[in-house]
Amino acid sequence: SSSVVATSSSSSSSSAAAAEVVDWGAGIRGAWDISESGALSLLTAFLSSSTGLAAYEAARSYADGRSVSHLSPYLHWGQLSVRLMWQRMKIAKAQSLSKTFHRRLVWRDLAYWQLHHWPTMAAQPIRTLYRDVEWSSGPEAAQHLAAWKQGRTGFPLMDAGMRELWSTGWMQQSVRMVAAAFLTEYLHLPWAEGAAWFHDCLVDADLAINSMMWQSAGKSGLDQWNFTMLPTSKSQDPTGAYIKRWVPELTQLPAANIHAPWEAPAAALAAAGVVLGETYPHRIVTRELSELRAVNVRAIRAARTSAAAAGLADGRGYDLLVVPQGCTLKHDGTKTALFTKQEYRQLDGPITATGRPSGLAAASMVDEGEEAEDSEALLTDWQKKKKEKNGKVAMSGGSSSGGGAGKRGGSGGKQQQRSRATFRELQRRTVDAIS
Repeated sequence: SSSVVATSSSSSSSSAAAAEVVDWGAGIRGAWDISESGALSLLTAFLSSSTGLAAYEAARSYADGRSVSHLSPYLHWGQLSVRLMWQRMKIAKAQSLSKTFHRRLVWRDLAYWQLHHWPTMAAQPIRTLYRDVEWSSGPEAAQHLAAWKQGRTGFPLMDAGMRELWSTGWMQQSVRMVAAAFLTEYLHLPWAEGAAWFHDCLVDADLAINSMMWQSAGKSGLDQWNFTMLPTSKSQDPTGAYIKRWVPELTQLPAANIHAPWEAPAAALAAAGVVLGETYPHRIVTRELSELRAVNVRAIRAARTSAAAAGLADGRGYDLLVVPQGCTLKHDGTKTALFTKQEYRQLDGPITATGRPSGLAAASMVDEGEEAEDSEALLTDWQKKKKEKNGKVAMSGGSSSGGGAGKRGGSGGKQQQRSRATFRELQRRTVDAIS
């Protein structure tokens, strides 16, 4: 009888364990119509609605995603053809309504081009020198990483984004950038940890696109974000409605206090039923954000101190990269200069709170007047190389396209370089795939 009791007990334990299994996919299934018809309906609605493409330029940065397409998962998984989408966008005159949204598909190809030529970019810096950056490590760093993943950092906008990610598999682009900047610049944790977590959680987890964004956030890719995203910013969620949806502990806090509850008057916290450290976490870091960011900047500077001596930086301090064979017309197998932030080039220069060079207008975000090769120019060059290989572009200097000395690769196209100020603004708006 004892064996019968043991068997019965074992069965009961197994049943109890089975009953406790959490359906982690429920939120994802509830958030998406996972079908081709769902994708096509979403595309039609976005292109035709007054709150979709028509409002995209003005409203695309709001955390709640009110005017973005939400099409990225369907493109990734194949329920939506990118060629069909491109044709529908042409019919809807998408380029005239939003140049930013139109360029999203261009940046999608840019990411695939990068992954093709740098196949380890999901985990290894494209700028090899940045492998020497000493990121935070140890028990406290592990705790910070866990809090970041769980949306329990004590910074409400940051936490709202990470909770939405876990629940639905998605978050709006600006919030992704807030999360990436917080992990790398303020917690000083490796960008590859963030890339891996996003790749695990996102329903649009495209290896190329996700890796490109995180490489830029970690400053080790072909581009570097020449700005930062504050976790206390109000611009993405001015009323606090997004935070209240995903961080219900703070629902009763006024909008004036919800982005930084540690600054709220005691009476406001009490009236909202908020007890920091009990009902909502204390901040996992309490130093000034500018001080936290300075730690990250100094670590990157330290990794770059030997750059010039190693032949990995030019005389102006710009990082140099050996471009892989088959990558471009002009730079195959040679070193080319990459955009490098001023505060990294000037190893003993000031570190600003915003990450922008001091003395510049907020809109420019870069030091004016200097040019550097950028990843988009390299992609344009590579596209020309493919056409030449297919015999679609004349290789002779006397081609009808007007080729000759001084033209990129003799193909007749002028070299595709913009001022860095213009390119940085473009990059800020279009760093990731359609979201």
